Amino acid sequence: ELDKSLNPRLPWNVLFQNYMNRFVKDDYSWTKPSRRYLPDLIMPSLYSESIANITVAVDCSGSVSNAEFGLFIQEVDVVQQLVQPEMITLITFNTKIIDVHEITQDINIMKDIVFTGRGGTDVKEVFSWAKENNPEILIIFTDGYFDQRLIADQYPSCPVIWLIHNNPNFTAEGGEVIHYEV
Repeated sequence: ELDKSLNPRLPWNVLFQNYMNRFVKDDYSWTKPSRRYLPDLIMPSLYSESIANITVAVDCSGSVSNAEFGLFIQEVDVVQQLVQPEMITLITFNTKIIDVHEITQDINIMKDIVFTGRGGTDVKEVFSWAKENNPEILIIFTDGYFDQRLIADQYPSCPVIWLIHNNPNFTAEGGEVIHYEV
């Protein structure tokens, strides 16, 4: 009880948002005027040298419910609003990559992304995609029920964040692990 009082467990989305706050656009630049005010006004736009391309891989295997998928998409929307990257690449996968969606600021992902999938879970193709496309960060929403030994030597060079549901024993050789509950 004393440990719980001294070290309260933060909700997973707070931990995730704290991690992503490092990439928030926090400065202004006149080199790319804000398109929101053009052509009437020329105003600076927010920018950050820290991140332009985020890749989010969402597990669509049989163990992920529609409610969980909706939660994943909501968090991607939060990342889009908070970090404001130039592009978010949203990958849906099970044992293979199902869809790849490129999301810019003018796309509403809450309306435009359709849930498809089912089957098992394997992140090898996601890692291969990340190695080929070099995102600045890779975020993976999954339950983590797959053989990690098969991917031990396949990690991409970018930072990897694992958002793990319903698998408290999940650990990863590479990346940051955040456990969450729905």
